[in-house]
Amino acid sequence: MTVVRFLSDERTEVAALDDPVARAVSLLCGRSGHADLVDVSVAFCARQRSLNVVISDPNDLRAVDDALLLHVP
Repeated sequence: MTVVRFLSDERTEVAALDDPVARAVSLLCGRSGHADLVDVSVAFCARQRSLNVVISDPNDLRAVDDALLLHVP
């Protein structure tokens, strides 16, 4: 699925990276030792919403939260 099709799907939710989320993600970066803000943001949002994550490299998110349910396409 292309990014355009994915974003236009009615089931897709684009989470806002507002100030409270940015601060929480920053703290999670520090606790996990993972510096990639995108990875940490995805892990944080998935955990907050109890969602599974589709990802090509599961090791990236396992370094942040090893309890996430990850699916590799």
